[in-house]
Amino acid sequence: MTELSRRWDDPFILESVTLGREYAPSGTLELVEALWASGVTKRETADLKDWYKVSAYINLLETIGVYLSERVISEGIVYKLWGNSIIEAWDDWRETVLRLRELTATPEALEHFEGLARAMAARLMWEREDEPRNWRDRAILASQVLFGGNDDDRSLV
Repeated sequence: MTELSRRWDDPFILESVTLGREYAPSGTLELVEALWASGVTKRETADLKDWYKVSAYINLLETIGVYLSERVISEGIVYKLWGNSIIEAWDDWRETVLRLRELTATPEALEHFEGLARAMAARLMWEREDEPRNWRDRAILASQVLFGGNDDDRSLV
């Protein structure tokens, strides 16, 4: 747990978060397009370097998501330490991740990051006293928080 907390504050991760903020969601989406869109025959070195830097943070969140799915770490601990940051990160990265999956034909790419964000959003709903207390309603609300609108094929229920 200590090592995981250290990774969160690692200069490489902080650089990744900073670069992600500079790019903003539209910029990371453009970066994915520049690297993996059909017709791309040669990737620009600067784009690749930026991708490896900017994706370090989401790769850390993917790792935490794996730990959570394998029950190495509890949802409660993750939520208390990083819950809001994870929800915010998915909000920033959602469109980029979905496009990356589409362009690379890898629907499983960053699935644990997505699952982690869903779990944190569900936990947020659970923590709010005025929200539904049954798991199905929480899952639907969490899906609406993460994806907006109706609960589509990404449903947890």
